[in-house]
Amino acid sequence: MSFEDELGEALRRIGNTFDSDQQTLLTTGLERGRRTVRRRRVLAVTASVVALGLMGSGAYAGGLLGDGSRETNVAREAPSVDSGRVFEIWKKLAPAGTFSQEKVLPRKPGEYAHVSFVYDDGNGAGLVEFRMGKADLRAGAEGCEPADRKCRAGSEADGARSLYVESHEAPYTTLDTKSVRRQIITPEGFFVEATVWNTPDPRQATGTRKVPVLMYDLHRLNANEWRNELKKFPVPDPLGGEPPLDPAFVTPLGKISGTELTGTFKGLLPAGSFSDEKGRGTGDQLGPAASFVYDDGKGKAGVTAELYRVDPHGYSTRQYTSCRRVPHCTVTTSADGSKVRVYREEYGKSGGFRKFWTATYLSPQGHMVEISEWNTPERDGGRATRDTPPLTVEQLRVLVSSKKWQPALDELPAAPEESVGGATRPTWHEADEYVRQLMHLRQAAKSGNPHVKGCDSTCWSRLTLNKDGLGAGSVEVSLDESRTNKTGDTLLDVRQERVEAGGKGAVRWIVTASLPGGRQVTLTAYNAPTPDADATRNSPPLNVPLLKKIALAPQWNDEAYLKAMERPFPSR
Repeated sequence: MSFEDELGEALRRIGNTFDSDQQTLLTTGLERGRRTVRRRRVLAVTASVVALGLMGSGAYAGGLLGDGSRETNVAREAPSVDSGRVFEIWKKLAPAGTFSQEKVLPRKPGEYAHVSFVYDDGNGAGLVEFRMGKADLRAGAEGCEPADRKCRAGSEADGARSLYVESHEAPYTTLDTKSVRRQIITPEGFFVEATVWNTPDPRQATGTRKVPVLMYDLHRLNANEWRNELKKFPVPDPLGGEPPLDPAFVTPLGKISGTELTGTFKGLLPAGSFSDEKGRGTGDQLGPAASFVYDDGKGKAGVTAELYRVDPHGYSTRQYTSCRRVPHCTVTTSADGSKVRVYREEYGKSGGFRKFWTATYLSPQGHMVEISEWNTPERDGGRATRDTPPLTVEQLRVLVSSKKWQPALDELPAAPEESVGGATRPTWHEADEYVRQLMHLRQAAKSGNPHVKGCDSTCWSRLTLNKDGLGAGSVEVSLDESRTNKTGDTLLDVRQERVEAGGKGAVRWIVTASLPGGRQVTLTAYNAPTPDADATRNSPPLNVPLLKKIALAPQWNDEAYLKAMERPFPSR
């Protein structure tokens, strides 16, 4: 392995020890600087959010020891900060010392500068890597664990947010190679980041000093000199454009029907009886899925299977294969790199605890299978009919990773990279949940329920969600039957904004949509339990692509379906 390759591997290994909290930083940092973004476009139902720019969570080694004469992987017209100016600012801000091995490194999309140099203050030399550019709203959500003393998040006086991550826990009493990374995200949505080492060569096991160079001077990343350079660029757009997805991803092949997929699912289960069967084939826009009520002789239980093709490296994908902050959860990794996550949830008391168990399989190619089961016939509630769901955790793990799903998965085209196309996982039942809630209210209003008002032409409801375990948020949904789309085009309006009269740190994402000839549907997602409450999570519980999926679901305009949903909503 060449010296450059070995050093690159060392930097990647160190970078993998970091866990960035960029969403926490940016969401809070934008509290002052976020501006309302409004767009009305004619888009496909599966329009998605494009990336705001990629931001590395650790050292990026490509070209670190290369020619350094130009920024090789970014188009020449891409905006940038002159590298000479970057080195000039560092020499002005850093304490007295020597600079050597100044390199200009390849930049990722959204980065304005990426350089490195070796700095020596007379007590030993160390490598410094520096980046600046547009922050990525979706990159990371969990942040520092309370017990992690190597990670600290904070705020600056001007509203900027900061993250400080150490590769080793202080005090530094040895010469082991170590690093510190400091990241500043401005209220406008830019980032400035530096990673410093205690050695000019991070591939070495020992350094030239105990403490990384400039470790106690990283507060200078918030200096006006960097802010003045960033002022030369447009303020990052929270949406960044909403191009439609690849048509092949929107309309996959339809060789396998919903009935065939349901048959495959039934054939994988132990002997029993089946009822209330429903299925979607591989040609459905919302993805193939199957569901039914299954009875193995010990009580009826609802079970579902859903198949997807996702970006295996995407941020939202990682949330489905991580147990971080998810109780009663396990993740196993197979020799081929595929992962299976199983978690269990219990809720409610009336009629006994309702139990929900789910297993998610993800292959290195982005094939995803999710199987869920309940100890009730209906996924939305009802009285428990058995103590536990019919399948054990181990049975779920085997079932979700069965090769029998592969023919259907192979018909799904590869998903676009999430970094440039938004979250790629659709959902087949999310719209049903909101339709059912609203139709229950409409039925209650028609029956003269005094607690339901304002449902003559517009029905409105709010649900509290915390499915990802990152904090309680809420989603409001309204169906305005008095407003219909009289054009031949799909209408869509997306807004991301701070709640002006809301609680501290509260933001909302609003999607208003209508299909040609269809009713107007509005979904508003908050990062708080109610609009006037303080924020309890970094961002709303549903992302913009999913909100658009739900708002543009055809169920809102299917009168027979809506009437079928006008039944008592299960008590929780």
